[in-house]
Amino acid sequence: MNLDGHHLVELLTDVPEITLINTGEPTHILGGTLDLTFISTELVPVVQWEIDDELTSDHFATTTTLRMELLPPPPRPSPRWNTKKANWK
Repeated sequence: MNLDGHHLVELLTDVPEITLINTGEPTHILGGTLDLTFISTELVPVVQWEIDDELTSDHFATTTTLRMELLPPPPRPSPRWNTKKANWK
C-alpha cells in the first residue's frame, strides 16, 4: 500500500460515518482497484455495489444501487374555513 492508501485507511478509521463499499473486485482491466465508492455508513444495509464487466475504457463501470422503500406521502389535511371572517353581504 502506498502513502495515499495509508492516508485513506487513516481517514476511514478516523471518520466512521464514511464506508468504502467496494467488494475487492478489480475495477481496472489490468486487475487493480482504482475506482473506489464511499457512502454514508447509515446506508450500508440498503446498498448494492456491482461491476459491469463490459469495457467502455480501461476501467470497468461500477453501479451503486440504493434499495429503499418509497413511502406514500402523508394525507393532506382537510381544508378549514373561518366563517367568522367571511363577508356574508
